[in-house]
Amino acid sequence: MELIKADYSKKLKVLVVDDDDITRVLLTRTLEKSFDVATESSAAHAFETAIAIKPDCILLDINMPNINGIEFLTQLRLQPGLQTTPVFIMSSDSRQETVDRVHKLGVSGFFTKPLDVKKIPDDLSSFMHSLSTELISPDENTVVNLDVRDGDLEYRFNALLDQLIKDNQKVVVLSATKGVPHKHPRAIEFAENNNIIFLQVKSSLITRLPFLDSLKPVMEDIQDLLDQNSHQYKLIVDRPELFLMSTARSNKSATLMSWVQNINEIFDRRYYFIKKSISTLDSSELNEMANFLAQRY
Repeated sequence: MELIKADYSKKLKVLVVDDDDITRVLLTRTLEKSFDVATESSAAHAFETAIAIKPDCILLDINMPNINGIEFLTQLRLQPGLQTTPVFIMSSDSRQETVDRVHKLGVSGFFTKPLDVKKIPDDLSSFMHSLSTELISPDENTVVNLDVRDGDLEYRFNALLDQLIKDNQKVVVLSATKGVPHKHPRAIEFAENNNIIFLQVKSSLITRLPFLDSLKPVMEDIQDLLDQNSHQYKLIVDRPELFLMSTARSNKSATLMSWVQNINEIFDRRYYFIKKSISTLDSSELNEMANFLAQRY
């Protein structure tokens, strides 16, 4: 079964924030062929615009009067719906301490001024397409979805659940978060009809993962719950990084290997939904975990 991918055929929205008139004009002319472009000359107005239009990406100047780019970015990360919006910094200040400072706020890239405006559209397009990744195991029985954007990840989750229910499949949804049943508008109805079973990974188990020699006791509990009919169910794991990456660094590989071996014995089809970090600092560990789950090691 092929999962539905995010739609990249429509123009994505880019918000350009820079107090320099010439920079805004040049970027608008260059970007408008591939993107819907909005511009603001001040951080205060840009914040209001960002809330109103929910841009897919922001190009942000650091050095602006009154509220600078760092202050704008700090407030942006506190605003619901904008916390994971990719932001690219534009600045002539390319000192390492400046680059490190903005990356700690979850910046996706850094463009040094004077800008090479002809190169920026391709760089943005490549980055936006990289936000969403799908890995499939060699036997095609495991699909791992990674996405930065909450909306696209939820869309994929719901699309898969719709397809599985339409095909009269039984589904187990495993997550470390409480709100998973509410991601799908008909999830409660499906659960009441015994088409879906929602299981939450408790924090007590998460803290024990580094010290478990084997995950078999956990898997046996799942099998008992399913009356030994686990192969009739398809497994969806929502946000596995919240519990599989919580272990000590030295134990991560062993935990992932044990997880894959045990879970693959129980369920014949597995789907994972991983929230990618907008920061490059965490991406390598997430990619390593995703490749483990997709058995690409």
